[in-house]
Amino acid sequence: MYRAILFALILLGLTVWIGRWPGPAVANPLGVQCQIDVAPAEPSSHEDIEIVVSGTWPDGCVPEYDSYQMTGNRVSVFTVTSSGGGCLPVATEWSATAAIGRLPIGEYTAEALVDGSLCALRSFDVRGRAFLPIVIGGHGLARLTD
Repeated sequence: MYRAILFALILLGLTVWIGRWPGPAVANPLGVQCQIDVAPAEPSSHEDIEIVVSGTWPDGCVPEYDSYQMTGNRVSVFTVTSSGGGCLPVATEWSATAAIGRLPIGEYTAEALVDGSLCALRSFDVRGRAFLPIVIGGHGLARLTD
């Protein structure tokens, strides 16, 4: 009996410690953590950008993509959960993707909101076009092009 109680206390302590580990996730008021990924990982101004919000939800009624909004250099991704009930009480992995498109060169902040509550925050940069050297005729004549 003593070992079972000790094990439970250690497990509880580990859970609390891991929950406070610094990382890209921000706990929302519901106590749920999620993260934001940007695709491509290092976007340029001529690539279409997607913001992917993901995490683990405490039940089967996971958040679904609703919309996004650009305010200056802030991208807000809105997700909503269904409130119809009948959700299995099982932790469920989820993700929602917002197709943002192309953005000008600059520094941006992406935020994910679930039912209006902040769930995650992340900064990312959009860089300029990459220029590639082109060798013409194999004689070492190089030209930069985009």
